[in-house]
Amino acid sequence: MKRRIVIISDCKDVAYNEMRQSIQNYLDKYNKLNLEIEIEPFVPIANFSMINATFLARLMADIYPSGTIFMTIIGSTKDKTHRIFGETKSGHIFVGANTGIFSWLIKDFGLKCAYLFKEQGWISFGGKYASPKITAQIACGKKYGEIGSPLPKNIALNKINIPLGTIVHIDNFGLMKINQHPLKIKEGTKVDIYLNSIKKLEAVCAERMMDYNDGQWVLYNGSSLNHLPELGRVRMDTSDKDLNAKVGDIITWRIKKNGISKN
Repeated sequence: MKRRIVIISDCKDVAYNEMRQSIQNYLDKYNKLNLEIEIEPFVPIANFSMINATFLARLMADIYPSGTIFMTIIGSTKDKTHRIFGETKSGHIFVGANTGIFSWLIKDFGLKCAYLFKEQGWISFGGKYASPKITAQIACGKKYGEIGSPLPKNIALNKINIPLGTIVHIDNFGLMKINQHPLKIKEGTKVDIYLNSIKKLEAVCAERMMDYNDGQWVLYNGSSLNHLPELGRVRMDTSDKDLNAKVGDIITWRIKKNGISKN
């Protein structure tokens, strides 16, 4: 069976090429059995956004099969954390720093095992000089115990708490994916939209966003995970900029009845 490697990172310039080719160089070294291993297209993270990284790792696990390796690199934390790798009960494998970026993945799929890199010394750009080696070794069938040591009981896996209402991703059309339960609101219902508790605009709830007029604000159930709600303007690509919203902001809404917002 083909083994897939997915790089998830905010290193979106030439650094991506360095990471990808570092993995490939190690694959050339360790893949003695000529296993079928493919490095998938890059998954870019919003710069420095741990929330976006956590969401994207979970989103990729929703579509990629068991055995896929997610190498996640993001340089946003002040504290130096241990480099880890592990596997969920669903068979998805993660490689990166113990910053909490795998917490949504682990919460939904369960943790089978977690290991520390045997080589923990600090080095600039671990996405080029540390994680690719481990990633390639795992892809080539190395046993976990040969390349790492079980996570000690005194080292906890860090977690990231993402409150309901948090914008977890903004796509290239400016559409905002929101960490919230799927909408159960009647088609055409008008709602007031609040950004960080401040009323900003009126939107209409819809099953199919594209049914509405160009530029209209629509709140609807999107395609990600369990149909997380999304907010945006129809056939426009500046929704996030128009709202002055970013990943990590909180979006809430209140149903309008007789022109008045009600919870």
